[in-house]
Amino acid sequence: MIIRIITFLAVTLCYTVSSHKILVFSPTASKSHMISQGRIAEELANAGHDVVNFEPDFLDLTDKFVPCKKCRRWPVTGLNNKLYKDIQNEMSGNVFQKSSLWSKIFNSNRDEHQDEYNNLCEEIVTNKELIEKLKAEKFDAYFGEQIHLCGMGLAHILGIKHRFWVARYPLILFSLSTINFSCTMSVSMRDSLGIPTPSSLLPFMSTLDGTPASFWQRANNFVLQMAHIRDEYRDVEWTNQMFRRHFGQDFPSVDYIAKTSDAVFVSTDELLEIQSPTLSNVFHIGGLGIFNKEAKLDEEFSKVMNNGSDVVLFSLGTIANTTNIPPSIMENLMRITQKFKDYKFIIKVDKHDTRSYQLAKGLDNVLVTDWVPQTAILAHPKLRAFITHAGYNSLMEAAHAGVPVILIPFMFDQPRNGRSVARKGWGILRDKFQLIDDPDSIEEAVREILHNPKYQEKASRLRKLMRSKPQNASERLIKITNWVLENDGVEELQYEGKHMDFFTYYNLDIIIVAAIIPTLIFIVLRISNITVAVKSTKSKKE
Repeated sequence: MIIRIITFLAVTLCYTVSSHKILVFSPTASKSHMISQGRIAEELANAGHDVVNFEPDFLDLTDKFVPCKKCRRWPVTGLNNKLYKDIQNEMSGNVFQKSSLWSKIFNSNRDEHQDEYNNLCEEIVTNKELIEKLKAEKFDAYFGEQIHLCGMGLAHILGIKHRFWVARYPLILFSLSTINFSCTMSVSMRDSLGIPTPSSLLPFMSTLDGTPASFWQRANNFVLQMAHIRDEYRDVEWTNQMFRRHFGQDFPSVDYIAKTSDAVFVSTDELLEIQSPTLSNVFHIGGLGIFNKEAKLDEEFSKVMNNGSDVVLFSLGTIANTTNIPPSIMENLMRITQKFKDYKFIIKVDKHDTRSYQLAKGLDNVLVTDWVPQTAILAHPKLRAFITHAGYNSLMEAAHAGVPVILIPFMFDQPRNGRSVARKGWGILRDKFQLIDDPDSIEEAVREILHNPKYQEKASRLRKLMRSKPQNASERLIKITNWVLENDGVEELQYEGKHMDFFTYYNLDIIIVAAIIPTLIFIVLRISNITVAVKSTKSKKE
């Protein structure tokens, strides 16, 4: 007992001595982003740091949600955010838009979401009174997401020396039809950091079946990857232009500010990731704050989960609202539930979706609800499968509970997440359009995951691996942050390759020269042979 008290006091003293003032840039771009950044702020505050959670209110959410309790919240309200909110509200209706490969390659339109984010950023950084108040705080460190590099420019304005870049999926960075990002580092973020991302192997932008994948799959993945990098750097340049209009042409590129961060924290668990090259200053903190407390069922859901039947949970997240998706989806789903009457189906819909409630009338094995205690349901031994949109938080919760999944990705990071899970064998991947055109394939996936034990075996193994890791996400976040700040940065981990241009990095200049020289020699020899042959012919004629 005495040893425990001494250890506790030692840890407390350590955190007190190491206390720093930290700014967490957390605009209300979505509730999930507030949750993610709020968890970081909360963990840092719990460790004894003076943390300000800076919340520019893009969606008027700051008075509706509390992202952290021990941090100091700093909301910025009254922004000109009407157009930004309108763009966000249109996302659900755009989920089932189709686009060709050519439209993605030749996409030259400016992204309205990016434009509006830039406009809101401009409104913040040009507020002189606000900037002076922030400067007076004298922050030691900055945490900001990859969703947009506005915060990196703000950190430079405030003179914050130490920066931590957080890889968390962006909402949208160019046209909705072309995005394919993840809670992990996007392709453009990896490119900025100089991390190799072989499109022949890593299905970050499109499907790659097998190793090696077919020529056309690799070509498609390569082209989409290049198009994404091009469009992302175009968006970054718009942000640079905005900062330079107000703070001078010598204002550094926000991309440079970001890629020279002391450390990169990735909001994924490496066990769920598609394994890929990485750097020494990249650290995974997936699951941060999710499993700090044991989830409990309320009385209503306790009755549902304990009524004797095994349970299947269905949820498409919050952005793909069931009110706005094609009506045939929910109709097909209800028909599928009646093929498995021995199972109870809990179907989560949005609160405005009255039609799904009507469809479920008279179906004894279906419960339609607009809210579920998802973590608690996933942890219940009666749950047999989870039909999900492949959002990362949902996958983390399912993996931690050891629940096999059927993945129907809609947008953002979800397609890539789905491919990763399917590769690792604890889930079955389906296309969202199959909900409309091929419901039999969804039914087949439900039957397969319920009756084939290999998916449960893989999910149970993943659960064991995650729960027995030698260091959890919170410990990693705190220890790395303290280590960096107590040593005034760790420049020894900075990778020089991120400052090299594309041609030099991949030795393309050498390859080109190496190809040209033998070609020139061949041409010279051919010309010489032709000349000799011509002279020989003339001599014979003479």
